[in-house]
Amino acid sequence: MSQLRTYQREVARRISTEIADTEIQPVSLSEAKGYANFDGNLKDSEFDMLITESLKAFENFTGKLMFRRNVTVAFECEGESLMILPYLPVVEIVSVQKDGEDVEYTLKGDRININAVGEVEVVYECGLFESQAENDVKLGCLKFITSNFEDKQDIAAMGITEMPNNSRSHWLRYKNFSL
Repeated sequence: MSQLRTYQREVARRISTEIADTEIQPVSLSEAKGYANFDGNLKDSEFDMLITESLKAFENFTGKLMFRRNVTVAFECEGESLMILPYLPVVEIVSVQKDGEDVEYTLKGDRININAVGEVEVVYECGLFESQAENDVKLGCLKFITSNFEDKQDIAAMGITEMPNNSRSHWLRYKNFSL
């Protein structure tokens, strides 16, 4: 019979999360209008909004940032703590600091082990793509944009009630699943 080591670790409470903005969009305005078979300039601002919303919908659905950028997360730690990073995939840890001083840590996937008391700030780079999304992600965005452009009933109370036009099937392989 093997012996399992157990460690007394608290899961650190996340206080705040800030995600750096990105100027990169999953599809261009001309791609979105072309896919929707819309020929005109009157709806450019609506398409721009839907392009941005498709990026947010992808990230909310998958739990992963589409394009690489920095995320800053503050945690409240109480000794030996496990900090679970909210967005994936982790590309690089930029810093782990308490009161402006570097803190030793170990990283395994989306979890950082640390021994500290108080507020700890983690800055890390994450995201799936550097500058251009893969075709299946783009197709999911185009379907999302077109469906919401044609049938504005899918957006209720400033949130998407369901993924239109089977957008989610194109994004499913990127989704985080947890036990």
